[in-house]
Amino acid sequence: MKFRQKAFRGWQQSVAMRVLAFAVRSGRISDQDFHRITVHVISPDVAISDHAAETNRLKALFDAKVLSPQTWCQKEGLDPKVEAANWKAWDAQNQDQGQNQGGDSDDGGDGNPPENKAYSESRDGLIKKTITDKNGDKRTVWVRASNQSDRDRPKLDGDGSSVLRAKSRKTPKESLIQGNPTDAQKAMAAQWVSRTPSLPPELVARYTEDLSHAISVLPAGVLTRAMNAIRTSYRGGLAVHQEGRGIRFYETTKDVERACRAITGKNEKGVVGFAHHRGEATDIHIDGGPDPRGTYVHEIWHAADNGNALSRTKEWKSAYKEEVLRGRRGLSPYAAQNEREGFAEFGRVLAERGEEYMIEFYPKCVQFCRDHGLM
Repeated sequence: MKFRQKAFRGWQQSVAMRVLAFAVRSGRISDQDFHRITVHVISPDVAISDHAAETNRLKALFDAKVLSPQTWCQKEGLDPKVEAANWKAWDAQNQDQGQNQGGDSDDGGDGNPPENKAYSESRDGLIKKTITDKNGDKRTVWVRASNQSDRDRPKLDGDGSSVLRAKSRKTPKESLIQGNPTDAQKAMAAQWVSRTPSLPPELVARYTEDLSHAISVLPAGVLTRAMNAIRTSYRGGLAVHQEGRGIRFYETTKDVERACRAITGKNEKGVVGFAHHRGEATDIHIDGGPDPRGTYVHEIWHAADNGNALSRTKEWKSAYKEEVLRGRRGLSPYAAQNEREGFAEFGRVLAERGEEYMIEFYPKCVQFCRDHGLM
């Protein structure tokens, strides 16, 4: 029974995290709020055959003020606010019926308001409304009011794409990644950026600055694997791309979209970066979007993964499923896409929040990285 309850909690947490991920993508909550949310799932009580005994037990707890009405409603699968509003409507309806007894009324003599008449009175976002049920009887119920029309609601992307999108490239936000790049790391970043011809000088300076910070927070094992994956050779301690491949920078998000369409055949909108695996190597194509440092770290971890070599292993899938999908703290909305994106997002959040945070909430993922020489 405990095993089933644990499986139930895990499944519910997985569903909750995916719902929250869609909420971020649709604009209902922010990415910052997502990181503050901790999902707790309470397993349902073991069902018993004697419902009368269970009701008496709950009533005894209620009378002793151990169990609140709200908790009792929740145990029965009911919304306490809706039930309280329904009781208020019921009392008002019975009072009206008592006044109308012995004679007909304009509304049919049953004390109920006319059918389809909506009351303007509201309570905690609820509106009182009279409906006719399937048996033809009139009922007064409370329903939740919507403050947005369907036209005003943000919509989910319909293309099923799993690429990271950004609304604008013009105003990069202040990154959570604040490294301390060395002169060698700055030189490495400058060398990588310089391999893309015809970039405006201001973009070269910005990309070099952000990339150097991203490189400085990467674990040595990740950087080594990534550099090998993008087929670099070493000259004087600097990385030089072969055949014009490796990391390719673009001026705008539209340019990244066109490259993604030409290279992968996918028509992705708003993509700010993607990793393209080819044989034993991985190329990175990036603009950066509103958080270039986070994007760079994310894509470099993809290069370290090099065609899902690590993220497709049984060990990573197990840790990902337990701690990312079903864990008590959401990694990121994008991490819920699949194991591969979860691997790259693990690297980004590690760069933002540090190793101690990751050990607290994702110990098995950390151990996986240590076992494979990444950390």
